[in-house]
Amino acid sequence: MLKAGSELPEAPVYTAAESREHLQDICKESGLESFLESSFDADAYTATVITTRAVEETLSKLVQGIKSLDAELHSQV
Repeated sequence: MLKAGSELPEAPVYTAAESREHLQDICKESGLESFLESSFDADAYTATVITTRAVEETLSKLVQGIKSLDAELHSQV
């Protein structure tokens, strides 16, 4: 908790292009980059996960990726 009169640490300020690049970097690191592609097909992605029997592993990676994005969002807000 902040004390009265103390300042909040400044979050980095990004341009739109920098924000997009930063988001791509985070998604790449956390395995979520395919979700940013304009050609992303949710049905094909789901079918691949199910047929390769990688549901548990994929869900784990998705949860970690979402946590990374959430942490980044909180650091910028």
